Amino acid sequence: GLTYTIQLDGASTAKTTNNSNNNNLVRTASSLTASITFTVAMGPSGGNIVVSPSRGSAMDTIFTITASGFISSYLPFSYNYYYTYVRSDTLSPFSTTSSKDNYIVLMTNTTITKFNILLPTCPSIICNEAPSVLPIHVSAFTAYGASSTLKSNVITIGTKHIDVGYILTQITLNSIWTPI
Repeated sequence: GLTYTIQLDGASTAKTTNNSNNNNLVRTASSLTASITFTVAMGPSGGNIVVSPSRGSAMDTIFTITASGFISSYLPFSYNYYYTYVRSDTLSPFSTTSSKDNYIVLMTNTTITKFNILLPTCPSIICNEAPSVLPIHVSAFTAYGASSTLKSNVITIGTKHIDVGYILTQITLNSIWTPI
């Protein structure tokens, strides 16, 4: 990581004054220096995300998501997995505001690096029944919270889609994904 040093210097000047007894009072100059050196943890380097197969039927094909190869001195790692909806005919995400608004969380703050999951297609109200490109993202976090994010696209075909509430309920019930 990058190392930074912050240093603060302060000083006061000497002052001579007379008191009521005609004695000189002398204050001496003083200075103070304080510094702190710290290293900013960098996000993991390297790494890859593989989704296999890269194309399948929505909510029928079992996809395997694997995150591997991340390197950092700041272990252990934790991972967040999520995806967004993208129309295959435009390859643009469906977001009217921030791209974070369309993230569908699969797992967060986990040490799991490989798991199976059923993935939906994009809802027809958004995609007009076109095949969906689901960018699957993994964010790897170091022990200090520094992160790196990678993505891999998977194409889902069909009309089976589910809402976010269903995904979160199923993850809680441990039936939509299974660690390998």
